[in-house]
Amino acid sequence: MYNTTDTDILMSYDTDIAFEYGDLMYTGGVDYIKRKVFKLLLSDLNDWKVTPEVGANPTKYIGEHNTREVATRIQNYIIERIAPEIDPIIIDVRVIPIDYDSIKCYIDLYSSNMSIGTIPFTMDFINGFTYTQFDSRVDKIVSSKRHKINAPNEISRPNLIKDIISKQ
Repeated sequence: MYNTTDTDILMSYDTDIAFEYGDLMYTGGVDYIKRKVFKLLLSDLNDWKVTPEVGANPTKYIGEHNTREVATRIQNYIIERIAPEIDPIIIDVRVIPIDYDSIKCYIDLYSSNMSIGTIPFTMDFINGFTYTQFDSRVDKIVSSKRHKINAPNEISRPNLIKDIISKQ
């Protein structure tokens, strides 16, 4: 069960324990919930000795055909495995087929009928799942004279060819 004062050691979405200024990073609030849900998505049943019943890894469906029935089973599995662990937070899961062997999944989190966040991931029925969102707590974007961020304020000279093409 989730408590609003809960904190934990921050585990990044690429499953590393995060450090800042030579010390462990911690997480709390909405960020804690999102990371807890993600940790449950990474965990299979019996992964944790203290709580062997915890885990919601959807990769148990690898090898299945990408059908609406399987999408519904994945959706129900995620809800039944995660909802009790984050109560009173409510989750809504959407599973969207992308192509023959992959799906996109969105887990929406609600508190007091307000959206507090969405956890997106992609699952390939051959290779498993991938979290595809930028982690603002631990991922850093580096910009230098050699490497530029693709943003308007980072472009020192306008691209005239692109401007000509975009006006056509």
